[in-house]
Amino acid sequence: NMTTSVGANSNLSVIGNSIESINQNKTTTVGLLNNLSVGTNYMVNVIGNFIEYIKGNLQSHAVEGRESSTKEMKVNSETHVTVNASTTIKRNSGEITNDF
Repeated sequence: NMTTSVGANSNLSVIGNSIESINQNKTTTVGLLNNLSVGTNYMVNVIGNFIEYIKGNLQSHAVEGRESSTKEMKVNSETHVTVNASTTIKRNSGEITNDF
């Protein structure tokens, strides 16, 4: 077992690579704000399910956004879905598409 307790501020600075390996569970709790800054690319690999629970709004900002799936993609809402585009909305399907 290893326990680290810091009363005020803690800083970790690494010049090269930093690797964290955990064989079972990891829990991180932040009281106010968790900020992650990545200089170039950010990648997450999930072998099982990826679940997000958000109480409040989810805001994503991207210059170009792309979502893709090799099998099936679903969007579900209990009330309504709104899609906005300033120029064109393009839908491609190999089968007949019904929009109601």
